[in-house]
Parts: sequence; C-alpha cells; structure tokens
Amino acid sequence: MMFRRRVIEAAGGYYFNPEFFCYYEETDLCHRAWLAGYETHFVASPPIQHLSGVTIARSENAGFNLHYYLRNMMFSLLTNLELPSLLRIMPLYLAIFLGSMTLSALIGRWPSAQAHWRALAYNLCNFKKIRQQRRRIRAIRKKSDREIFVKILRNPRLEYFVKTFQGRLAEYED
Repeated sequence: MMFRRRVIEAAGGYYFNPEFFCYYEETDLCHRAWLAGYETHFVASPPIQHLSGVTIARSENAGFNLHYYLRNMMFSLLTNLELPSLLRIMPLYLAIFLGSMTLSALIGRWPSAQAHWRALAYNLCNFKKIRQQRRRIRAIRKKSDREIFVKILRNPRLEYFVKTFQGRLAEYED
C-alpha cells in the first residue's frame, strides 16, 4: 500500500486503527480515505508474496485469524458507515454472521463458532470505543456513503462469479 502523508492525515491522522491487532486494518484505512474525499485503487498485478505468515504461524488457536478478521470487520463497519447505511446493511450482515456462527456450532467447527462469538462479544463490550471512533469519523467525513457506494459498488456479470470460483479472476474484464 502506498499513501501520501496528507491522505493519512485526512483519514484521521493514523495509519492503522490502534484497536486492530491484525487483519482488516488496510480495508479500514482505505474506507477512511474514501470518507475523507480521496479514492483508493486496487492493482491486481504484479503479485506480491509474503515471505512468512508470522502472526498465523505463531497462533495455536485455529480460530485466531477468523476471530480478528470478523471482529475488525464488524468494528470497521460500525464505525465508518453512516446511520442510514448501518440500518440498511447491518441486519443482513448480522443475519449472515449469526447463521455462519450457528452452522459452525451445528457441524462441530468449534474454533469457527468461538471466533464468531468472541468477535460479536468484543464489539458489544466495546460500544463506547465504537461511539468514540464514530465521532472521529464524523469529523473527517467529506463524502457520504451514498457518494462512495455509487463509485465502488458494481453489478458484475455472471462471468465475474464463475471466474472468481475458478480462480481466474484476472481474466475478467468489466
């Protein structure tokens, strides 16, 4: 990721959210940059490979990465989305989230079920931090969710999903 200093300053003055230990921090930063009036772009090539996965490699808990990913995604959505967007998006998000947690428990995937539960519990227990972060976001916001969604949401053709499933997304052209 490459950002100019002024973009980071406009996006709250910090690079990664200090609440995030690992996972989803770059997505949160990009979302804040959009909110501050900048754009972010994904460049699919050239590919970059990690030399090692230190965070995951040191983890003895199979649900470690899932817990932090889900926890931080929910925290980011709750802090960055405007209230109308929250009311529109979060019911479906939570239904899928709770369905995934329930299914994990029913089929005996305990690390996954526990990761979901811990992510949900974290966000419920840190409502005060979410409110504080929402105030910070409100202070930097220059673009509404609606303005951002118009630029970033797409309705791709069926071919997009087929190529994604096949692992050939690089061949898809919009």
